[in-house]
Amino acid sequence: MAGEAPGRNTVDHAGDATAAYGPGGSDGTAPLVLVVIGPAASGQGGRHRLDGPTVLVGRAPDNDLVLDESSVSARHARIDIEPDGAFVTDLGSTNGTYLDGRRITGSVPLTDGSTLQLGRCDLRVEAAGASGEDRAPAPGAGRTDAADAPVRSGTVIPARRPLRLLVSFDPLDEGWGLRIVERLERVGHTVLVDREPAGDGWGGRLLDAVWSCDAALFVVSSAAAGSERIHREVHLAAAEHTRVVPVLVAGDAELADALPDDLAYYLVRHEPVDLRHDPAAGLSELQARLDVLPPKRVARPWRLARRVALALVVLVVVLLAYRFVNG
Repeated sequence: MAGEAPGRNTVDHAGDATAAYGPGGSDGTAPLVLVVIGPAASGQGGRHRLDGPTVLVGRAPDNDLVLDESSVSARHARIDIEPDGAFVTDLGSTNGTYLDGRRITGSVPLTDGSTLQLGRCDLRVEAAGASGEDRAPAPGAGRTDAADAPVRSGTVIPARRPLRLLVSFDPLDEGWGLRIVERLERVGHTVLVDREPAGDGWGGRLLDAVWSCDAALFVVSSAAAGSERIHREVHLAAAEHTRVVPVLVAGDAELADALPDDLAYYLVRHEPVDLRHDPAAGLSELQARLDVLPPKRVARPWRLARRVALALVVLVVVLLAYRFVNG
């Protein structure tokens, strides 16, 4: 990016060519607005215009944008509005700051349409003027309540029928994966997930976990193409006749070509839940789909028979060994 400050990081957002927007000026760019769409949103969601030069975001009441959510640090992030764009920097927060599902380091440019994740809060980045709420107030008019007041927690609609779900994601998509897990748990579902940063964290229990689940959700992004974890978990889910629901968080229409055949099958034959452009709406759609999903009722009497047979074999071997040793 021309004129970018030394040491400033950039992030490849799956081919997103949208330029970073600054505070507005002769180049025709519009100032940005942050729209709070995560669990800290109140009512129709808080909107905060980035008029700069610096916007502090966090849980403490003296921030410019207050997010009253326990997963947000007191001083979580800073947004600097400069002539060449708006840039977000994490301030050493406990849970990190994510931009479109990727944890940021250093100062990263914001673009129209991107989504910031701070703890369990989603902040969608929009160009001002996309909504009438962002128009400049008339002379003498005061600021709106949404701009003045801290954003408070919204109401969560519980699931119509609690399900047992497996969520599969590559460690590179941990930000997205854990956000999906958090939403599902908040509405009442039981969620199984491998939280280990590397390797297999199931300890030999993956088959039982998959078999006991009503559905398996897998996070689709470019990282999923080479993910042994996702391939193993989804392949086993299909073998156990467990419903598979793809959740798209990054990529485009050509992403299916890069996925293994069994993963691409679900992406092509089943419309994925799309979180790329509006994560809040996507999560609501996911919940609606799960509400009409019947619990899995698959009898596996042979599992018990297999275990009993194995126990009998072990017992026979022990008895034969005992007789052999004792003559």
